[in-house]
Parts: sequence; structure tokens; C-alpha cells
Amino acid sequence: MNDCVVIEVKNKKSFDNAIKKYNKEVEKLDASYFPKTLYKYMNFEDYTAEMIIDNYLYLSPAELMDDQFDCSLNFDANYYLNHSEDEIMPFFFEWLKKYAKQKADPKVKRHIDSMFAFYYHDGTIKKDKAKHFLLNKVKEINPSKVDEFLDLLSEKKDELFSNNAFANGCEKILEALIKQKENTGLCSLTETNMSQIMWQMYSNKYEGLCVEYDIETYLRDYVSNDEIMLPVVYKKRKDFNPIKMEVKLVLDLVIYPNDKIKIQREFLEDYFKILSTKNTEWSLQKEWRIIGKPCTKVTMPKIKKIYLGKNIKPENKDLILSLADELDFEVYIQEDDYEDLTFRYVKIRG
Repeated sequence: MNDCVVIEVKNKKSFDNAIKKYNKEVEKLDASYFPKTLYKYMNFEDYTAEMIIDNYLYLSPAELMDDQFDCSLNFDANYYLNHSEDEIMPFFFEWLKKYAKQKADPKVKRHIDSMFAFYYHDGTIKKDKAKHFLLNKVKEINPSKVDEFLDLLSEKKDELFSNNAFANGCEKILEALIKQKENTGLCSLTETNMSQIMWQMYSNKYEGLCVEYDIETYLRDYVSNDEIMLPVVYKKRKDFNPIKMEVKLVLDLVIYPNDKIKIQREFLEDYFKILSTKNTEWSLQKEWRIIGKPCTKVTMPKIKKIYLGKNIKPENKDLILSLADELDFEVYIQEDDYEDLTFRYVKIRG
């Protein structure tokens, strides 16, 4: 099981290739899949003016996300590494059925689902009954070929649990997840500029600003980018299931030990799911994420508008107005709307 280490993606080449592949798929999507505008809440920092002038956003390391369960990698390692066979078997069943369809004679393939429904039990196929079933369904098949096929399936459970193969594989996958997280940077944007909670959390209690970007412009050059943009999916139960991922990857490592490209691809597909799932408690954020290398700058499209918090300091307000004159974007400032118990924006430049 030493081959498990291949999923660490040490030179980031597979990660970069996965991003390029994803971006090519994005080209095929309907334009309505993406919002026309996204917003970035931020506080005033020493680098704020530079970010506006040079038109970039910064990808922070993934481990700095605000939700303690963000990126799904903060679960208990003992839970991740120690599973009973009862927990593993439902996922093993699905994997074995898929594997059987890959290995089956074309005439047998259409009967695999029925064979598993009738003759699969506790990780193995009841060989005699399954053989009788297949020979009745496929008259012209050689019985010895059926024996070979069923023996192949019967070996998989032993391969998975013998010599600590599953436990060792799980440990390597966990190491790879943690390593990949260290090599991942994120930047969060949102579909709304009207969130009081986000003004409170991310713009220093209304002292900061909210920048509006034209995402249609960003997407025109999307395939050439070194980053991907994903909408966050909000769930009570993570779409990413660590046990399911473990079983799938460990089985692939056991069965296809030399197919490093396949294993890395499947690992990264699951990893992107991790990066785009959060608890429903955060759904108010309506978040999108730019994902790439950590501690790097992402070039953004021209700023359309900047919204200033109602508590902005005078010197920061003057700075933004000066930059707006130079760079030609609109500026708005918050005003409290006491009738609706919310706020509105009033244009002060542009």
C-alpha cells in the first residue's frame, strides 16, 4: 500500500490540470449558472488601496476559514481512521457492483444489478447461486468464464481487509487531504451586498467597504485562469462523506495500484467537493469561492462600484473617493432605514 502516497500531488501538476479541466467544463455551462455580479466585503488594511489600484484579491490559506468545520478537514482523525466493517460495507457494495460491470462480459453486464440484488451478502457473492443465475440468463457463455469472473469478485473483500490494507490506505488518504489543504488558497465572495451580518463580521462593524465585481468580464477569460470559481453548497450533512471517499480511493489503490492519474483525478474531484460545502447555518452568505494556490494574488475584472460602511472613517472615505476619480467607479454609502430596520445605499460619486 505504499503507492497511496501518489495522491499527495507533490508538484501540484495534477491540481493545476484539474483546475484547467474544470474551467473547460465551465465554458459549456449556461451563462445563467453564474451571477453577473459578486461582492467582496473587506476591512480597511494597509494593502486595501493597492488591491483596488492593482485590481486583485488575495487567496488565503484554507485553514484560516471562519467556519470550524469549513473544508470538512477538521473532523476527528480517529473517526476518520477507525471504521467497522458495518460502516464500510454499504460503500464497498456500490464500488464492487461498479467494478463488476467494468470486468463483466458484455452479455453479462446487463444482469449485474439483479445478480447483486439476489446473491450479494456481507461483502461477497454467493457463488453457486450467482453462477446458476448467470448461466440461465446468458445461455451461450462459457461456465469457466463465469467461475473466473465470480472468483475475481470474491477476492476483493479479502484484498481490502487483509494485511491492514484498508487501515493503511485510510491513513495515507488523511495525510494527503491535510497536505492538499496546506497547498490550497481560497477567496470568498458573495451574491449580496445587503447582508448586515457580513457587514458586521467582515467589514469591521460597518467601518469597511464592499466591492462589486463584474463577473461576466471575469468569466470571459475563465479557461486561461489558474484558479476555479465554485458556488458553495449548504447542507446539514456534508455531501462529502469521508468513509465513502476512503473506500473508493483505497479500493482503487488496491485494484489499480499503477494508475496514478486515475487515483489523483478522483481524489481531486472529491477534494473540490470538500472546498465547496458548508453547514446550512452559513447559507445567508450566498458564497462563491475562488480556489487556487495559497498566498497568491488573483487578478479581478474592473471594479464597478464600491459601497462604504455607515461607520467609515473620514480619511478612508476620502481615499476611496480619490481612487474612484482616478479609476472611474461608482461609490455609494450606507444610510440606516429605520422604517424597514435595514439600510439603503446612496450614491456619492459617479
